[in-house]
Amino acid sequence: KDQITLRIIGWYETDCIGGWWWAEEGYKFIVVSFEIINRRPEKLYVNPWDFELETTIGNTYYYSPATYELGGYLRDQYLSASGGRVVGRLAFEIPRREKPGWLIYEYSWFREPIRVALL
Repeated sequence: KDQITLRIIGWYETDCIGGWWWAEEGYKFIVVSFEIINRRPEKLYVNPWDFELETTIGNTYYYSPATYELGGYLRDQYLSASGGRVVGRLAFEIPRREKPGWLIYEYSWFREPIRVALL
């Protein structure tokens, strides 16, 4: 069994991130804080470059290789790796009518991704 766990520390909706970046009219930010812990002995160090995060919100998919911005939707992120632990924060700009769905964590040697529901 894979010894990877992903824990959602918290998430919230906001109109402004960073104290200065306001969402476009009709949009809002979803900010998700999470941690990933790797207990596999042969993979003691989790490299942020190695993992991918994907969220599904409504029927819209947002995809982010670590430390990249794609599609203009991922507006802010923070990633920090130490030993077998990665902590991160992602902020997505989404239409106000959309509801959060899943945060999906995939590792290159994963068979099945881990899914965590955002209620």
